[in-house]
Amino acid sequence: MTALENAVRAVKSNSMGYLKASRLYNLPRSTIFDKVQGHSSIECTMGPHTVLTAAEERTQMADTNVTYRLWTDLI
Repeated sequence: MTALENAVRAVKSNSMGYLKASRLYNLPRSTIFDKVQGHSSIECTMGPHTVLTAAEERTQMADTNVTYRLWTDLI
């Protein structure tokens, strides 16, 4: 379960308020509010869809980091 899901569940069950959940889970209070009030679903994310899968991104970033290290060693 994600931090956002935990925060929303805590607020909905009245075990904590928006501010406390925001601080505890390190999330914007407005995000928690929007999810609890139903303005946007928990699955809804901001920005464009991702192009790479998580595995592809890890591989590509690892390759980039190796290339960068090799290049900076030459300088």
